[in-house]
Formats: sequence, C-alpha cells, structure tokens
Amino acid sequence: MIFIEDNNFIEIDNVENLGLKIDIGCGRKKQEGFIGIDSSPYSTADYILDLNLDKLPFEDNSVDYVYSSHCLEHLDNLEHIVSEIYRVCKHNAQVFITVPYYNTSANLANIYHNNNIAFNEHTFRFFSSEEDCDIPKDDWVTPSCQTWGLKYSANSDMNIELRTQKIEFLYFPEYNNMTEEKKRMSRKKYNNVVEIINYYMIVIKNTENKIKKESLIIEPQSETIRKQHDYIQAQRKILDERYEMILKLQQEMILKDEYIHKQSILLDERYNLIIKLQENKE
Repeated sequence: MIFIEDNNFIEIDNVENLGLKIDIGCGRKKQEGFIGIDSSPYSTADYILDLNLDKLPFEDNSVDYVYSSHCLEHLDNLEHIVSEIYRVCKHNAQVFITVPYYNTSANLANIYHNNNIAFNEHTFRFFSSEEDCDIPKDDWVTPSCQTWGLKYSANSDMNIELRTQKIEFLYFPEYNNMTEEKKRMSRKKYNNVVEIINYYMIVIKNTENKIKKESLIIEPQSETIRKQHDYIQAQRKILDERYEMILKLQQEMILKDEYIHKQSILLDERYNLIIKLQENKE
C-alpha cells in the first residue's frame, strides 16, 4: 500500500513487489517477506547479531527496503546501525523506523531504553545535508537552526545521507481531535503528548540524481493496518454518536407526542365540559 493522505490508500507498487527487504529488531513479529535481524536468541530472526557492533550480513547497495519497529531506542550506538543501514541500501531505498517519542514518562523511565538518544523531530536532521525538506517547517525550525540538515554541525562528515520525507506523530487519545497547530504547541511544551514517532526516509547515494519531492512513500503493512483500524474506530465512534443522537431525538419526539396527546385529551375534556354546561343552562 502507498499512503497518500489521511485515510486514503491507493494500491500500487506495494512492499511485496520490492526486492530485498530487511526487518531490523524483528523480535518474534518478523514482517512477512522480510529477512529478520535481531540481537535476541529468543527472536524469530534469520540472523542474530550485536546491532551495536556487527555489520549487517548483506552486500553494499543490495537492500531495497528497511523496516525497524521499537528497536533503535534499545541500542547504544545509533550511528553504527544507521551507517550499516546506509551501506547495505541501494540509492533510493526506503527506510521506515518507528520508536517511542522521547519525552513520555514510560520511555524516560524504561531501563531498557538508551535515553541518551532523543527520538523526536530533529533526530535524523543530523544525517542530512539538505537545506530544506518535506516536513512542515514549523515542526522543526529553531532560532539557531534555520535549515533542515545538521549533518555538518559538528564539523565532520559521517558519509551518510538520508532524506526524511515524512514524520508521523501518534498522539495520546486526549490530543487526537486538536488542530494541528494546537498539537504542535502541546508537543513542544508538555510531556506525554506523543507516544510514538514514525520516520519515512529515502537513502541518497547519488546526490546528483536526487529524488523528486513528489515521490510516493511506501508504507509498511503494519502501519497501513494500524491506520485502517484507527480509521474504522473513528468512523465507528461517529456512527455511535449519531445513533445516540437519533435515539435522543426519537425520545424527544415520543415525549412531544405524549404531550400533544395529553393536551388533546385535556381540550376534549374541556370541550365536553363546556357543552355539558351549556345544556344544563338551557
């Protein structure tokens, strides 16, 4: 599936039709059709590696798609794994990473997470040299960093170039219905606003042949299913609210009908009383 905009999915060149696909930190939920890599012997991975030190078991420029879910926050050496992802990926390969957003109480307290790495809007700016990007500027611009790429901010070059095409924020329920501006302001000011952050990135190796901005993003099936589930739940909530409204209107109509019926009976009684009084008078 290709995700175009909220709740709209167009079935074109999906993940299944890609070449070599790898799932880094697959645990026991390896993505179907992917080669799984993990550090745990209890996982269902095809390769067990030390992701902080070992090289990925693939040739240079051989991988088409990288998927990683809730793995990178456990590592001590982010630069190493990103460098390895870059090495094995082809030019234009796509990378999807989902991790806990940095400033949630559960994430900060988690002894299994490396909280020296903050996964937020800025994380992958340090793997890019581009001045601009497709991410709304209000999400990332700061007074001291007016351009997107911060790759050379430490006067060094790690020989990695990733283009962040899209960032998704998975909000705690109480923030879901806010406007984007209010969400953004809340995200910047408070903890426990965003639970998970998703990054959609493109590997850039041929800088002379950069990807067009309108390039479509291939979304992993797990995210498509999650979004479809969220959309169904949202539609169900709307239907439930409308059903409740209809029941309320029906109840109001029943009460009105009962009131009209009682008034009608009262008028009939008064009319009959008047007729009776007139007859007695005669």
